Amino acid sequence: MQTNPNQPWREWLEAEAQEREDAADAAFASLMAEAPRVEVSAAFVERTMSAVRSRRARERRLQWAARTVAAVAVAVTAAAGVWAGGALLADALANVLLAAVRGLLWTTEAMGGGLRWWAVLARFGSAIGTAAATPLSMAVLVALQVVGALAMYGMKQLLGDEQAAQEEARV
Repeated sequence: MQTNPNQPWREWLEAEAQEREDAADAAFASLMAEAPRVEVSAAFVERTMSAVRSRRARERRLQWAARTVAAVAVAVTAAAGVWAGGALLADALANVLLAAVRGLLWTTEAMGGGLRWWAVLARFGSAIGTAAATPLSMAVLVALQVVGALAMYGMKQLLGDEQAAQEEARV
């Protein structure tokens, strides 16, 4: 037993300040060896385990709620997508059907009125030309041409590199 209870503390702090790691570790070990042992009471253990169990139960409830909310959100989003997509699909189908019926009626009327096939084909061609001459159609056609040119350039680069690799392998 030491006469001065502050001596181990001082030795440890001085060794740490002077960066003598081995001496600091030895002083700290002797300081901790002299510390009185504290036994944990059963009431403390019970309170701690009760807090742990209640925390786990709360986390499980929160996980269940989060999964339920996520499932409901996915279901609502999917239902809204099907509803909106179904409405767009039905609208597009109705427009296509209407155009087909109008085209059939116009063709029947034109044939009954004595029009020749060349006149019908000319009218059909002019309708396609008018549709293709809109700015949006032209932008799409130009974009497709640019994409095609880039694809051809990329293929040329890939094949060129492959041919160079084959020639290097032969050498």
